[in-house]
Amino acid sequence: MSSKRRFTEKEIAQIFEEATKAQNAADDHHGSKDGLTLEELKQIGASTGIDPKFIARAVATLNKHPHHFPTKKHLGIPYGVARSIELPATFSDRDWEQLVVDLRRTFRATGKIKQDGSLREWSNGNLHALVEPTANGYQLHIETRKGNMMGFLYGGLVYILMSLIFIATLTADPGQNMTFAFLISGLFGVLGISAVATVGLTQPRWARNRAHQMEAICKRAVFLGREEDEEEGSIELKSADEKFLSLEDEEELNHQLRQFALRKKTSRA
Repeated sequence: MSSKRRFTEKEIAQIFEEATKAQNAADDHHGSKDGLTLEELKQIGASTGIDPKFIARAVATLNKHPHHFPTKKHLGIPYGVARSIELPATFSDRDWEQLVVDLRRTFRATGKIKQDGSLREWSNGNLHALVEPTANGYQLHIETRKGNMMGFLYGGLVYILMSLIFIATLTADPGQNMTFAFLISGLFGVLGISAVATVGLTQPRWARNRAHQMEAICKRAVFLGREEDEEEGSIELKSADEKFLSLEDEEELNHQLRQFALRKKTSRA
């Protein structure tokens, strides 16, 4: 084919469309080797109104997720939950104060604060949050257990057992006052079944709720201690006028990503 041939606008559009499809198929098959750098992501974000510092913060926490410890269970009923996450090496006393505020707001409890050197602890009953030093910085560990679960569970089982004992006694000696004995047996049975059912129904919900609260705190805690944020002032735990990307902004961001990727491919050609 002659290199001097001139193509019409319709042919040009068709050529680029087919070339883009072929390029995308090749990327999907072989995987993208280039990707985008942090600076390139900042440029794209800036073109859609996203502050570059928030892009950097998101990248810094991209691979940081709360560590899920196995839920402690007894007879299949959960009673203990724990989560932990790595914190920045620059975690300071100011960051600890902000974390305590978050803990108090989330769990609606004042709690007690203890500090021994770099070891920090906030506790409220069986709920404990500890900031511990590690080789790379600090670690936040939050754990709790339902202290009265065992009492309710075994108390209910004892009532059920007593109800069965009364029934066995009635069967062995039918000459007793049957009405009174059946009444007592039924009362113990109802109390026992109610206690066990209450524990079985409420404990899983309690464990899920505590797990969600802990994970939310962990995800917010990794934003503390960032050196680039110290010059900007303290980070608010939650903004009342928090902004989200609108559909128009999201479409513009996707457009910028496509244009940026196309420019990179063109420059390499």
